[in-house]
Amino acid sequence: MAIYHATVKAFSRGKGHSSTAAAAYRAGIVINDELTGIKHDYTRRSGVASVDMLAPQNAPEWARDPVACFNRSEMAETRLNARTARELEVALPAELNEAQRRALACDLGQMLVDRYQVAVLVAVHEPDKKGDERNHHVHLLMTPRQIGPEGLGARACAEFDARGGAGPEAIRILREAVAERINSHLERAQVAERVDHRSMAKQAHAAEADGHIGFAAVLAREATQHEGKAATAMRRRGEDSERGTVNNQIQNANRIELRDYLERLEKEGRVMATPRSHTQEAAQRERLVAVGKEVRQPHLGQFAVAPPRARTRPVSVAQRAGRVGSGASRFPPSLKPALMKAASRLRSKVANKQADEAMARYEAEIEQLEMEARRVWLEGIDATVRQSLSTVAKLFDMSSRAGAYTHRASYRNDMRELHSSLKQVARDTTRWERRLQAEVKADISLTEAKMKLEIWERKNPKPSLWSGSRRDWAQRRRSGEERIERRRTRRDAARLATGPEAQVKYARQAATSVEALDKLAASMLKRYPITADTAQPHKSQRSGTTPTRTLTEQLTRSGQQVSQGKQRGPCL
Repeated sequence: MAIYHATVKAFSRGKGHSSTAAAAYRAGIVINDELTGIKHDYTRRSGVASVDMLAPQNAPEWARDPVACFNRSEMAETRLNARTARELEVALPAELNEAQRRALACDLGQMLVDRYQVAVLVAVHEPDKKGDERNHHVHLLMTPRQIGPEGLGARACAEFDARGGAGPEAIRILREAVAERINSHLERAQVAERVDHRSMAKQAHAAEADGHIGFAAVLAREATQHEGKAATAMRRRGEDSERGTVNNQIQNANRIELRDYLERLEKEGRVMATPRSHTQEAAQRERLVAVGKEVRQPHLGQFAVAPPRARTRPVSVAQRAGRVGSGASRFPPSLKPALMKAASRLRSKVANKQADEAMARYEAEIEQLEMEARRVWLEGIDATVRQSLSTVAKLFDMSSRAGAYTHRASYRNDMRELHSSLKQVARDTTRWERRLQAEVKADISLTEAKMKLEIWERKNPKPSLWSGSRRDWAQRRRSGEERIERRRTRRDAARLATGPEAQVKYARQAATSVEALDKLAASMLKRYPITADTAQPHKSQRSGTTPTRTLTEQLTRSGQQVSQGKQRGPCL
């Protein structure tokens, strides 16, 4: 189905944004920023389907060149916190072909030109190879000022920054206009799908008011958060992100809630078969008939719960009967009980299948979390630290705990928190060792830079005063000296990170993370008990073993080691 997505973004120089860099990245071109001297080269990037530059009719010729246009726009803004560009990002329907998507993108760009009198870079991007294949979208990068015959003029899109609710209202109006353009192109391409700019809550209320109970139940779900490029990259690498974790929880909760809601509707008798004249197939058939195409009549026993047509007024029963025939649009009364049962069974089957799939993914995620947590415990945490965490060891000794509490949603959240805490302990307890290794690498890098410069000076003696190569020789020597200075700065920073104060800081961080992990493991043992927990004590708690040092004693010992020099080993 067609998915609606339209967001407005502002680029601010105060946040380090650059319109020339944004234009070069979106168009896949090279732009030399005349203000800063930085070269933005994105000619090697892939995924750019088409690039167009639009401007008002009376604009100068340079306004249709992205390199000249955004360079002049950058130089026209003098404030340190100036707004350098605005962008409207819109999802393009996957149901359209490449030419139709480009036409839609240019139509949206021309709408912005006519509405705000700005120049617009229209860059259509293809889906990422590792992402959703339907993710066709367009970046509409706008200049921050209007463009007329004299060039850049007054500030554009000022209504977006208005206060008192006027700014969000202006963006809502723009989103509605975008939806109208998309639906117009979908209708022109004879695609039955439509998009809706309203929130899912408003769409659900409208569907319920029209009697589409099933469609309202699908829409009445909690919306997921936009993950962004950083979280998306982490998901593709198989890593967890905060927003990705939240979205997974929301999606699983939505599936379970939808299944329960449909079962409750079935018990109340509110799930009914949709009349044949109300289905999506009937709507498609009517549109094809309107354009003069012959269509095949669907099977009479076809049932569906279809959404209402986008942006159309309700049609009365009498009007509908006059259009498609008074007798063909209603089922015989004798078939209504059978149709209700068939639709109810169909909805229950679909809901149960979705719930089973969600449960299978839920159990697989818990198993994966347990394996990753065990790997971090055994490979990433030092043995001396593991000895002080008997509660965590007890969690990993009992493999039947996951099977006993898989049905509880809180168990997965606690396993995620346990996995995150284990990784934090592994990072904190090895930070001192990693800082020492970074210092050694920095020393080696500085020595290599010095030796390289000395070798070059021996092979290339300083030219005479009137030699033509003296300038080139001085420039290359200066480059070598600057390289040495950069590496010396990194070396000094690495040494500072391994000083006595830093060592005490690392020890405190490690003690804090270990203590938090110990408390989390103890609470999980209390919330998810099994009989094996009390059957026999853990091997580190049996009589005759030496009790481990407390975290306070370990921290004190780490502080005493500062005076003895830089010690290697776990930071505890």
